[in-house]
Amino acid sequence: MQSTRLVLLTTSLLIASSAAASEAPWIEDIGRQYFAVSVEDVDRAAAWYRTAFGLEVLDDNSAEDGAWRIVNLRRDGLFVELIFTVKDGPASRSKGFAKVGFGVPDVRVVADRVESATGERPRVLDFARHAVRLIQIHDPEGNVIQLTSPLESAAPAESSGDAAARGRARMQRAIEALGGDALGSIESLRVVADCTRGDREFTTEVTSRRPDRTIFAQRSGERAQEMWVLGDEGFFVDLTTGERQPLNEPQRAMAAGHEFHFLLFELDQRFSNLRVIGREEVGDRSCTAVAAEDETGQAAAICFDDASHLPLVLTYEPPGGGPGDTIRMVFEEWRDIDGVQYVSAFSLVHREETFTYRYHTIEPNSVPEERFAFKPS
Repeated sequence: MQSTRLVLLTTSLLIASSAAASEAPWIEDIGRQYFAVSVEDVDRAAAWYRTAFGLEVLDDNSAEDGAWRIVNLRRDGLFVELIFTVKDGPASRSKGFAKVGFGVPDVRVVADRVESATGERPRVLDFARHAVRLIQIHDPEGNVIQLTSPLESAAPAESSGDAAARGRARMQRAIEALGGDALGSIESLRVVADCTRGDREFTTEVTSRRPDRTIFAQRSGERAQEMWVLGDEGFFVDLTTGERQPLNEPQRAMAAGHEFHFLLFELDQRFSNLRVIGREEVGDRSCTAVAAEDETGQAAAICFDDASHLPLVLTYEPPGGGPGDTIRMVFEEWRDIDGVQYVSAFSLVHREETFTYRYHTIEPNSVPEERFAFKPS
């Protein structure tokens, strides 16, 4: 067999380019059509596609600095994504079709076939806002093929009844499993983790005190830096060079976003509009998937472990993220401290990079008020 390269969303697979005639194709039943177009004038393009195809605008998203903008349009049987990014300007490359896609009954079936043929499984992503589950593959020339299936029908419903009520019930069981009323007694937290990002190893330390103070520190080799969040203010400190400067809003949100433990403890406060959308298998564990929205209205999804009721997977869009920017966390290990469950190991996928966190230090209610008495010179 001649070997060709198949690139999935986060990994590269070597596959055989020709298959025996008796083998079933990976993609059989094709339904809804999809394509994405890179454009220079989004408004002009949106007007044209609305007229030509009879589409309606689903949503319109853009970066505050104008670096990108995406308009999604749809009608029955067709979904079109119009994309503008600064790097796609005339000086860099011509505009045109960026990717094509097809609807299939269940993308997980396709993922199973890919895994059977190659030994590796493409990453399956849920997008609650668009009510789809998707995978992406590339042909040997690097062209993207995106496959989607309806999120609600991608797995059987947990039970009969109201999906929103079941979602709220799942959330309540998770809060109880995490520690219930004891969660409210945690005023501060210091955690230290050994982390990896590909071949790079580094240490992350997060010191937090409710309601709005965080010190996010990273150390790799001889370099050390901190980001301080004090309410609405934020400061960057390079401990190696002594450089100090204010944080902009995306940086401040990013630093505060590393309070992963408090994020889990406050799931019921940070996420709303819950509804059960199906079931998933993550390794050897099954979980119930619940679509949600965060405090800013961004789409999210939480998959609650059917055995422990603890969160197993959390997928959300980070503040200030770009097109398709999604964080997916898989919680692998937990530590019980005085009746409260603290996540002690997880993996995180962001922008096609995988990070791992292994916490060796978890110290609740150990941070004095004086730790945050800081003002940069």
